[in-house]
Amino acid sequence: RSFFNAEKLIKLGFHTPVPLGYSEIHTGWKISRNAGLWPKMTRSFYFCEHLPYPNLRDWEDRPDIDSLLPALGAEIARIHAAGIWFHDFSPGNILLNRNGRGEYEFYYVDLNRMEFDVHDPSKLMQMFKSISWHDEWTERLGEAYGIAAGKDPSAMSRMALDAAHQ
Repeated sequence: RSFFNAEKLIKLGFHTPVPLGYSEIHTGWKISRNAGLWPKMTRSFYFCEHLPYPNLRDWEDRPDIDSLLPALGAEIARIHAAGIWFHDFSPGNILLNRNGRGEYEFYYVDLNRMEFDVHDPSKLMQMFKSISWHDEWTERLGEAYGIAAGKDPSAMSRMALDAAHQ
């Protein structure tokens, strides 16, 4: 899934390490109700470009937080507008680069648990569950998201915090 999800992300204009290939090892057989007898996958490997960028862990403590916060809020709004739902939208799965113009570029890794064409706001807001451990920063990020999405920042802040507590 990571290989194909990476290809979809790139087609939608999002950054992720370039997918290079994948390999599956099948051992034995399994019975599927829908497909009948099917090879049983026991291991799989995903190969992609290596990027030297740091992840977003502890993003709340970064010295550039005042410029990062609105950029991250805008990126989440862009993801939602594209109908992408990352089930594990956590700081460790987001790499950060600042390009030559000083703009933030977010690169996504660990892509096996995501869905496309999701437009249910309650599902999409679940991405706020693991982006921060701190309520204050979840609220602030929700507000930045609301501003970028053209929605009520206070309402989005509350929704982000509610989603984080589910």
